[in-house]
Amino acid sequence: MGRVAGQAHEDRRLRRLSRALQAGARDSRGDSRHRGEAPAVVEGDVAASENRTTRARGRPGRRPRASWGRVMNREVLLPETAAARPRGWRVAARIYRWCDGNLEYALMNTSYALCTLIVFVEAVRRYLFRSQAPWSGQAAMYLFIWLSWIGCAYGIKTRAHLRFDEIRDRLPYMAQFLLKLIDYAVWILIALITLVFSIKQILIQAQLGSVVQGTDHFPLWVAFLGVPFGWSLVLWRTLQCIVEDVRRFRAKEPITDKFSLEEVA
Repeated sequence: MGRVAGQAHEDRRLRRLSRALQAGARDSRGDSRHRGEAPAVVEGDVAASENRTTRARGRPGRRPRASWGRVMNREVLLPETAAARPRGWRVAARIYRWCDGNLEYALMNTSYALCTLIVFVEAVRRYLFRSQAPWSGQAAMYLFIWLSWIGCAYGIKTRAHLRFDEIRDRLPYMAQFLLKLIDYAVWILIALITLVFSIKQILIQAQLGSVVQGTDHFPLWVAFLGVPFGWSLVLWRTLQCIVEDVRRFRAKEPITDKFSLEEVA
C-alpha cells in the first residue's frame, strides 16, 4: 500500500510540475509579444510545428518543389518566386507554356487548312478556268509532310499511338514500366537517326540551291524542314513522357493510359 501511495504522490507531483512549466511558457510568450520580441518556444511547440510541416509539405524541413508536370505544363514559375523573376523570364515562361500546350495542335490545323485550301482552289481553277498554279501540287505535298510528322509528335504527347494494352495490363507492374522504357528508347533511336540524315539532306539542298518545283526562288530545304522539326518535337515529347512515367512509377501510380478517341480529338 505504501508503495502505491508513493507512486500516486509522484504522479501528482509530475503533473503539477508540467502545468507550472506550461503556465510559465504562456507567460513568457505573452511578455515577448508585449515587448515586440520573438516568443519562446517549448518542446511541445516544436513538435506541433514539425507535425504541421510534415502534413503540409510531406517531409519536415523541406521547401515545396514544383513537380515535372507543373513545370512542363502549367506552372513554370513557382507562385512565390514569379514576381521576383525578370520580365524576360516571365515572357519566356508564358511562351513555353503556350507552346507546350498548343504548338502541335496549332501547326497541324494550319497545315491542314492550307493544304485543303490549295487543293480546293486549284481543283476549281482546273475544271472551270482550265488553269492551275505550277507549284500547287508540290505545296500541298510538303504541307502534308509537315502535318504528318507534327501529328506524330502530337500522338506521343497524347499517348495515342498504337499499343497492346490488353496484354500489358496483365503483366506485373515492373514489366509494364520496363516495356514503357523500351518504347521510349525505340522512339529516341528513330528520332536521332531521322534527325541526323534529314539535316544532312537539308544541308546538301541548301548548298546546291535547289528550289521547289514550279517556283523560281522558294528554297527546297525550307520545305523539307518539316522532317527535322517534326522529329525534334517527337524527341521532346518522348523525354516528357519518360519523366512523367518515372514519376508515376516512383509514386506507384498506374502507368498504362486509358483514354477514348473523343478525348484525343
